Amino acid sequence: MKKKNIILKEKNAKNNENMNLISVEENEEEDNNTIKELKDKNKQFENRIKYLEDKNKILEEENAKHKEFINTIFKEENKKVFNDFKENPQNLKFKYDITNERADSGNLNNIELFIGLKDRKEYIVYNRIINCNLHIMRIYDQKNIASLKGHEKRISVIRYYLKNLNDYILSCDKNRMAIVWDIQNNYNIKYKIQAAYEGNLCDALLLFNVFDKDYILLSSGQEEEYSQLYEFKENTPFFKNIYDTNKNETSYMIPWSNNGKYYIIDCCYNKKISINNLLEEENYALLSQKPEGSHCCCYIYNYNYLCVSDWDNPYIKIWDLKEKKLFKQINTSASHGCAIIPWNNNYAIIGCDSCFVIVNIEEGKFVKKIKCINNRDLRRLKKMKIDGLGECLICSSQGNFIRLFSI
Repeated sequence: MKKKNIILKEKNAKNNENMNLISVEENEEEDNNTIKELKDKNKQFENRIKYLEDKNKILEEENAKHKEFINTIFKEENKKVFNDFKENPQNLKFKYDITNERADSGNLNNIELFIGLKDRKEYIVYNRIINCNLHIMRIYDQKNIASLKGHEKRISVIRYYLKNLNDYILSCDKNRMAIVWDIQNNYNIKYKIQAAYEGNLCDALLLFNVFDKDYILLSSGQEEEYSQLYEFKENTPFFKNIYDTNKNETSYMIPWSNNGKYYIIDCCYNKKISINNLLEEENYALLSQKPEGSHCCCYIYNYNYLCVSDWDNPYIKIWDLKEKKLFKQINTSASHGCAIIPWNNNYAIIGCDSCFVIVNIEEGKFVKKIKCINNRDLRRLKKMKIDGLGECLICSSQGNFIRLFSI
């Protein structure tokens, strides 16, 4: 009996050992299956990741091509407005009146042009007599395509700006309200600023990429009131007053950069041209200090020369900004020079009393006077290449007319 028990114990032990072996083999098989499943899943994930990476690469390439295409459009279309024109401006002739319903605000910056992003057509922006809205007209068929409601007083300033693939209209009114309109977003109002001025808003600028920040600059054109800088972001907070501008009666502003600094050139009613640092407490230069006429408008010629129109005298002056001294004076044979634009590196056009005048900048001489509107000062000149018309000049006068000249 004792022997039988020993045999049974040995059998049980062997059975247990066999069972353990079976269990181990089963566990090893399960582990192998799990590892295989994990490897298969990992392979699937790797394939999925590669698929997504390839797809992302394709999307990035398509996006890059799309951006390149859009940028090409902009580069080509902007040649209509910003690049040098090739034709001789002496051949400009009256073509037609764009409108006789513009509301005259008495200010200089009272019309603007831009190229439509979607249809690549040419548009003009102005304020009509019938209300305080901003009207947008397609030039080729003179059709009003939008009327932007937001101002309650007559509009004094209209400027257009392009930043990357976004474009904006900046407008100001006699109630000291400045509005930034988002053209890409159905002309919605992006920002509003109620300026704390006694005087009207006389000029305004959008300033992009100033040390990686964007700003809105306003000027009242009044003595003792600083030009004011606001941030181009939500709620458009006030940023600072521009140094020394409270003495200037600034009527027209343009930006200029020099030696890594950012300046604003102020054409002033008080016979000054004042150049002030945008962000620092610095007056770079005070030009034209002798008694002269009121300076109404200007542009930068060959990067470092400032061409300025003169209200009271029949000439323009060209200042060397680096040397801070007068470089050249050119007779215009016409009074009340309110506006001045470059046609190309050779010619400039000045809006005067009832006419516009062409001068040769390189040779420093008067070239031609072309009659525009009787007994009306030309307050704004714009140039644009228009499909079917070629190189054109658009003139806005004191009064209600906007006229188009082409070659």
